[in-house]
Amino acid sequence: MRGAVRLSVLTVAATLVVSVISISSPTLAAAVTDPPNDFFADAISVTPLPYGPATLDTTLATTETNETAPYCSSDGSNGIANTVWYRYDAPSSGGVQVNTFGSDFDTKIGVWQGTDIMSLTQVGCAHKSGVFGQFVAFHATSGLTYYIQIGGDPFDGATNPYGSLHVNIGVPVTVHRLDNATYPDLSGYPNDRFGTDAAVAEQAFPSGASTVYVANGLNFPDALGASAAAATVGAPVLLVTPTSIPAAIAHELTALHPTTIYVVGGPGSVSSGVATALGAF
Repeated sequence: MRGAVRLSVLTVAATLVVSVISISSPTLAAAVTDPPNDFFADAISVTPLPYGPATLDTTLATTETNETAPYCSSDGSNGIANTVWYRYDAPSSGGVQVNTFGSDFDTKIGVWQGTDIMSLTQVGCAHKSGVFGQFVAFHATSGLTYYIQIGGDPFDGATNPYGSLHVNIGVPVTVHRLDNATYPDLSGYPNDRFGTDAAVAEQAFPSGASTVYVANGLNFPDALGASAAAATVGAPVLLVTPTSIPAAIAHELTALHPTTIYVVGGPGSVSSGVATALGAF
């Protein structure tokens, strides 16, 4: 052969690049549904109390043909929209409180007695923003049925009459006022911080206290600091002035009959004369 033919084979490596395109589906908002207690006949039972806290979307709530709006004498309003219902069958007589604190719209609350939407008797109503517009209390009688109607004001242009409703229904918290007028043996003393302090001690320590902390009642940081120490040993904190022992405090010291008294602060806070006088108790 005149010449060799050299065959060069060039191998080309082809690289296949695959691009993966991820298509994200849009996030769908949760569907708003009709509230289960939209109608009077479907009222949610709240017996026994307490009920809640419970949250409900009232956007699709309606009002029924025969539904009556509660009349609130506080503002003369009698309109209501987007209502839901709750039912309470009173097992015993006593107070009941309903509040919608935390709702994101101006709620209106009506409380009715009866079992037929056509013949209900109103026993309570609350309307307008603020604490008292979101709270109503009533006295329930054993054996009777009460319906609680909650909605919004259709004439309030500031907010929609619907939204996220927060409901609490329960027995009212018992509130006691504690001052020296509460106790006959202290009622004759001035109704001031010292009389109130004596009343607090009498309520908390009716059988006396072996240890008592005494602090300047005109300089609250001393009493505040003493309260933590007193709490660890189960002792009251009684207040005096820098130069005297108020009559109500003297009365309470006699009743408590302590064996140890701790005076909080130096002579500028509670004088040496007062410290000496305390030893007589």
